[in-house]
Amino acid sequence: MNWNERLSRILLLGATLALAWIGQELLRAEPPRLLDGTVILVLAAIAFVSLVAWSRGEAEPHAEPAWMQRLRGLAEQAPHSVAFLAAAAILGAVAFWFAADPALQPWPALLAWMAGIGLLLAGAWSLPGQHQRGDRPRATITLAGGPPQPALPGGEQEPAARGVGQRSSSEPGTAEARVETRIEYLLADEAQVTPAAQPAARWEAAVLLGLTLGALLVRGWALASIPLNFGGDEGEMGMVARSVLRGELRDPFATGWLSHPTLWFFLQALSLRIFGDNVFGLRMLSMLIGTATIPALYLFARPLYGRAIALTATALLAFYHFHIHFSRLAVNNIADPLLALVAFGAFLHGYRTRTPFSCALAGVVLGLAQHFYMGSRLAPLVLLVVLAHQLLLDRPRLLGMRWHLGLLALGFVLGFGPLLRYFILHPDDFNARLAMTGIFQTGWFAEHQAQGQSVAQILIEQARAAFGGFIFEPDRSSFYDPRIPLLDRTSSILFVLGLALVISRWRRPESLLLLAWLLGVVVFGGMLLVGPPLSPRYVTTAPVMCLLIALALDRLGAMLGWALPLRPRFVYSLGAAAVLLLALWNLNFYFREYTPRRTYGWLNTEVATELGSYLNSQADAVYIYFFGPPRMFFSNGTIRFLAPDVPGMDLLEPITVPDQLPPPPTGRRPIFIFLPERVGELRIVQERYSGGALRRVNAVSQQGPLFFSYEPK
Repeated sequence: MNWNERLSRILLLGATLALAWIGQELLRAEPPRLLDGTVILVLAAIAFVSLVAWSRGEAEPHAEPAWMQRLRGLAEQAPHSVAFLAAAAILGAVAFWFAADPALQPWPALLAWMAGIGLLLAGAWSLPGQHQRGDRPRATITLAGGPPQPALPGGEQEPAARGVGQRSSSEPGTAEARVETRIEYLLADEAQVTPAAQPAARWEAAVLLGLTLGALLVRGWALASIPLNFGGDEGEMGMVARSVLRGELRDPFATGWLSHPTLWFFLQALSLRIFGDNVFGLRMLSMLIGTATIPALYLFARPLYGRAIALTATALLAFYHFHIHFSRLAVNNIADPLLALVAFGAFLHGYRTRTPFSCALAGVVLGLAQHFYMGSRLAPLVLLVVLAHQLLLDRPRLLGMRWHLGLLALGFVLGFGPLLRYFILHPDDFNARLAMTGIFQTGWFAEHQAQGQSVAQILIEQARAAFGGFIFEPDRSSFYDPRIPLLDRTSSILFVLGLALVISRWRRPESLLLLAWLLGVVVFGGMLLVGPPLSPRYVTTAPVMCLLIALALDRLGAMLGWALPLRPRFVYSLGAAAVLLLALWNLNFYFREYTPRRTYGWLNTEVATELGSYLNSQADAVYIYFFGPPRMFFSNGTIRFLAPDVPGMDLLEPITVPDQLPPPPTGRRPIFIFLPERVGELRIVQERYSGGALRRVNAVSQQGPLFFSYEPK
């Protein structure tokens, strides 16, 4: 035994005892922290029993179980990897401990959490076999009319060996014929091009870079003023982010406004600190996340579908109006597609090649995703569906990866971090949004049943609306309201064709993943919630939609070459022209048709945006009397973010005499703001403050005034 092995064993034993000590200290704390202490003590007990079995197994090899032999062999071969993984688990437990103590927030908890994640990934990266290209030996297969050809990992044949219209010369029923029949079934989809057949080229990287820069441009240009309105949710999140800057919010592992996890607000606070404490600085975080999703989609699709489909899908997403819009809003929905692509891409790579690091990374990113929009909670369910699918179709392979799946589970817990502990202690916060929007939780379903609708009628109508949001049902949300479905007519047709292709290949894990991803949003983000389709719940599906369209375009191009005597270069040119036309249509729609309508957030958001800008432009100290209730209140998030230093009050009830107006604070000039439905009270204000200036601000989204302002001399 060398000194590295001895040191690793000492560290593991010491870490186990330290973990047990931390657990019992938590149980003895005042007040006792029973959940934290129990979890940590259980981890320490499991670690202790494992170490005991390990030590006894070396003395009595015949008594050592198989899993302990595997662990012992791993520790002997890569003791530093085991030490890293054990330290990661311990730091994860320490982060749970720190997060529960207000005196240790935010930096001790954050640093322990990030260090645990880093050590897990470092340990997984250094595990034996990490850098091998696959888990199965390369076999040879014989096709009629040609020499033996190498089989790709996973059983696929090199595209060069695919013979169109060739038949096996083997007799039916022979082993060779059965093998060739199986190969023919697996290779029925000639579009499945492997990276081995298409090595990366420099021009490919240049195209990807160009698409990413183009995506950055269309998401970052006039970021502070497009969309023209500044949403109430943006303002509310911005105000919470400012509370982080002021040191008022210190816990990054809890929930805040509308039960959103607070880590997002810490990231927004960092964006405000770097890019400016204004609308531009607040929206920059979303813009960067949205732009990063472009190369993430390429990296997800390239190993699965090859160069052409990956670049096509990436180009479509880069200029997709729906994704551009949410990349410009300071809300956390935009994080969902990026994190899902990274997590699912890492999982498929790890599953295909048995790479420990990829499996650990997938788990970490799935856990991190839980800190953002509620739609991210669908991602672990999608992965569970894929695992169940593989358990039915490829059980030996899945069971052979149980250690890799263990790394994935550990990564998920570490990525979720102390927020998991918070949700265990506060389950109502985890379900808060569902309680507000679920068809069963809100009583909506029972109301429709009471109106005489059957269960089948209700669910069918919900399903029609939820799936129709992609192709024929306009968005009903104030977050976007493009007055069209999420896809234009041409893209809708291609989307349906691509979906049919994926359904026909349902046995493949990547196909099942796309189906579960898309249908999961239809069910959990549409059917089971009130008022589908609502665009914020569909943001995570933007990469899926673009990938399905790319698959359909690729097959249509191949079929043109099959039906007509066209050169491949001409077919590729047609495909590129189709992508260019779709991109131009999307850009024209978003910037020339949608943006001037000013419908984002609807009328109240337009009112709040103009009012906030107007108040922020006041050069002297003012005090606002707001005649807005019950339609709008001065505490509106948009107003508060745009004019944070302007005080004011709501006039909740209509006034009838001038004496009902309280005097403004000393040293401040009064300004009276009236929504149109309360402008009749202006006469009473003028009786008390005569000779003032009256200003009318008109709406863009519809005819009529937004508000009236009266400034006494």
